[in-house]
Amino acid sequence: MPASLSFGAWRGVEILGANIFDAMNVLTVNILLPIGGIGMAPFVGWAIWPRAAAELPHEGGGMPRWAPLWRLLCAVVAPALILVILISGLWV
Repeated sequence: MPASLSFGAWRGVEILGANIFDAMNVLTVNILLPIGGIGMAPFVGWAIWPRAAAELPHEGGGMPRWAPLWRLLCAVVAPALILVILISGLWV
């Protein structure tokens, strides 16, 4: 509601030099989304992985060759890269 009111009744209200809509956009895109990704990627890589691995098709008796790489990407690489995005988003 505040975001929509920033184009009408609250047009003159500013937060750190930006109207309410722009301030909420910066907060969401640059801070909240990366924090959610940093929380979700390791959760998938560590907590969900045993169940997901059990449901993978085991052709030839073993796990698919790409599965360990996928876990590494989710558990370690993705959170590190998302942290870089979060830090760079704070300086914009």
